Amino acid sequence: MPNRLANERSPYLAQHSSNPVDWYPWGPAAFEAAKVADKPIYLSIGYSTCHWCHVMERESFSDAATAVVLNESFICVKVDREERPDVDRIYMAFVQATTGQGGWPMNVFLTPDLHPIFGTTYIPAQDAPPHHQGFLSICKDFASKWGTDKVEMKAQANEIVEKMRSSMEQPPIAPQDMADFFTKGVADRAILKCLDDFEGSFDGRFGGFDGKPKFPTPVVFTFLVHAHCRLLERVRISARQCATLPPPPHQEPLAPEPNLPMGNPKKEITDEDMEKAQELRSQAQSMDAEGQTEAAVGGITEAIQCHPTSGSLYAVRAAMLLKLGKVLSAIKDCDEAIHCSPNAARPYKVRGKARAKLERWEEAALDLAKANQIDYDDDTYEQLKHLQTEKVPQAIEQRKLLEHQQQIGITEAKATHCLHMLMYTLHCISQGGICDHVGGGFSRYSVDEFWHVPHFEKMLYDNAQLVSAYCTAFLVDRRPLYERCIVDTLEYVRRELTHPEGGFYSAQDADSLATPDAPSTTEGAYYVWSADEIGELIKSLHPRAKEVLMPSFGVREEGNVHPVCDPRGELKGKNVLFLEKTTEQVAHETGVPADEIAELATKCKALLFQARQKRPKPHLDDKVVTSWNGLMISAYAKAFQVLRKEEYLAAARKAITFIRNKLYDDKNTQLLRCWRDGPSTIPAFHSDYACFIQGLLDTYGCVGNPMMLKWADQLQTKVEALFGVKEGAYFDSTEDPHLVVRMKEDHDGAEPAANSITAMNVWRLGHLLQRAELLERGKHCILGLKRQITNHPRATSQLLAALDLYSQSCIIVAVTGDPLAPDTHLLLQPVLLRLVVRVVVVYYDPAQPLFKEVPYLQGLASQDGKPTAHVFESWTHKGEATTPAALEELLMTFGVV
Repeated sequence: MPNRLANERSPYLAQHSSNPVDWYPWGPAAFEAAKVADKPIYLSIGYSTCHWCHVMERESFSDAATAVVLNESFICVKVDREERPDVDRIYMAFVQATTGQGGWPMNVFLTPDLHPIFGTTYIPAQDAPPHHQGFLSICKDFASKWGTDKVEMKAQANEIVEKMRSSMEQPPIAPQDMADFFTKGVADRAILKCLDDFEGSFDGRFGGFDGKPKFPTPVVFTFLVHAHCRLLERVRISARQCATLPPPPHQEPLAPEPNLPMGNPKKEITDEDMEKAQELRSQAQSMDAEGQTEAAVGGITEAIQCHPTSGSLYAVRAAMLLKLGKVLSAIKDCDEAIHCSPNAARPYKVRGKARAKLERWEEAALDLAKANQIDYDDDTYEQLKHLQTEKVPQAIEQRKLLEHQQQIGITEAKATHCLHMLMYTLHCISQGGICDHVGGGFSRYSVDEFWHVPHFEKMLYDNAQLVSAYCTAFLVDRRPLYERCIVDTLEYVRRELTHPEGGFYSAQDADSLATPDAPSTTEGAYYVWSADEIGELIKSLHPRAKEVLMPSFGVREEGNVHPVCDPRGELKGKNVLFLEKTTEQVAHETGVPADEIAELATKCKALLFQARQKRPKPHLDDKVVTSWNGLMISAYAKAFQVLRKEEYLAAARKAITFIRNKLYDDKNTQLLRCWRDGPSTIPAFHSDYACFIQGLLDTYGCVGNPMMLKWADQLQTKVEALFGVKEGAYFDSTEDPHLVVRMKEDHDGAEPAANSITAMNVWRLGHLLQRAELLERGKHCILGLKRQITNHPRATSQLLAALDLYSQSCIIVAVTGDPLAPDTHLLLQPVLLRLVVRVVVVYYDPAQPLFKEVPYLQGLASQDGKPTAHVFESWTHKGEATTPAALEELLMTFGVV
């Protein structure tokens, strides 16, 4: 008998509508029932294409005995995390904080007030003694404890919620904080720190980051692109400036001072030595504080004899010597301190002050810059600023700037490595089984480190972001491989994930029936092959078809899935196709010409595709989610930009129209979250607005339709009204009495955080429409997440890309002429077909009301009737061009090409 979920539009909820569990959808009815009965709530969160959600549904929710316990002891609530990301995010934050991991299905036990008590991810049905309880046992134990310890459990849950709420609070933003965060090298330090982290975890053999399982994480690709462009532009500009500088001035050597005793670096240091050195240091510092600095130097010298490799002791003595005017001795001690402790800031600070006393201004500035790069403080910054502006001649400053950049990692080699990590990872992904070589598209992640065996579900948001990433790769290196990834993926989306009226569906399941009469679904059944199946299909292609094609796709007679990657044994004897060998390698091994092998591979994939179409297809989640549609609109716009296929532009426009007609409330000027056989009643979240505005802006950048820019501007105004605060980052959702915490998304994961995208959106809108208040709002958004940027930069990779934009000038190219005309596209090739990140394009039409109040655009005109590009740096006119070469030359002055 169907339960309360029978009439829900969510495919995930519908999958559970025949369970014996008395499910409630998320809503007032469930919450009131829990309060009246004073029962705990069992909250189950998942989504319809989730493999482990299906497993738990079969094992536990379809089991009558389990249903009896759930129905008697709990109010059971089922949530589709794709419909209600706000609910999912709250309880996922709790589960991750308490268990150290997250994922779906998510199981959370709540008080009737919706406060979390216990949560985890997938729970097997059966006990696994002695350490692991099964789901039924956990439910029984929890129900028993609720009966005896209810008051204590509620108090504990209340405390948890208070901690979660306090974590969302932020102190007021002072004007000086705003200025400092974007002007004192914060971006350099944060970006380089994050980059060091990615370099340390980069898999140089198989691409990607960290070990298994491996996720593509396109937000990392966005960060790497910005880091590459930032570092390369800085190096180019500095090198260009330094090329015209005079040689450095000659400096006379200084007279030596008497040497102080130094320690023996070969001495074996005992614990007693270190304790004695610490005691002597404390005594010396006390003497120094009392004005007995000469005696204090003697005490520190004795400490150095005890612990001669302590950089901090040399730095302390250097500071004392500087007090006494013994500048050269102080510098010598600083040199030794730096040798012992190269990552300590203090010796650089002391040496910088000492060199300033000798009027070695440029060396002093370099030392202070290095000290601040290690450990920033305002006093050192002010000293450095004084040296750079008052003491160091401009020519020397520029030369030392270049040297300083090299010291802290702003080098062409580091910029190149950013690009290598991006391109190599995308190359490895395109070769692996995570890429569907038969039907196109990408699976969600790989369970191994080789990108070979995927978790087979295909998500719209993954494929959208990967198309955008391959468009970026194609701008750098026009390999046919990258074009194939773009084309095949978009063909898959058109064929499997597109509504007839233009919206994009959410996902395809990992599980399907192996045969029409199979009793149950298994993971990957639609996508895997036995060697015999493939051999039978391809035998007519060529006398040596198996010899040539099996190695190309990594096919083994016994199957190519290692048991470690298949714990349930569902893929035993099967093959996940991947590009194990290149056509050149197979040609060398078989003697068959490479071009013939490439043609055979194409025919082979066509035959496999036709055969696969006859299999039972995986479940399709046909919800149209606004945020994910925004990501796919961006993907189609970028694909049109790099490949100029008109069908891609048509698909982006058609999806925008779908959102306008079916997911936009004209009366309230608000978006809705999703559509499935009609619009949902769930209002759109911050992520929906952010991603859709991004899609509008990306499409506008290709076609110049002012209505898209206008709508993006109007929707951003709605974002401010619904999710904005006076200062700081945006909320995920509007006020809701049933949300125990109003969250602010600060983590860039499988999808970019809404705050990260909005920060970039308002950067574009602010510059295009000359709205300084939008730029200030974007800075507030980033600064509101300062703690996360500082403490966990890797978790904010897309937000760091936004910080990169705000810490540099914006280059605006204002074009007069028909946006879609071939000569306009030709003129803009240095922007549209190059890897640039801080350049925006506005297609200026003086007849459009939107542009009449944009000051920097007034008076622009075409030259000699030709499309003309007017180049601005932050609204200051820098020149104009009517040819691609002239535009490229203008952009080169900013280092962007």
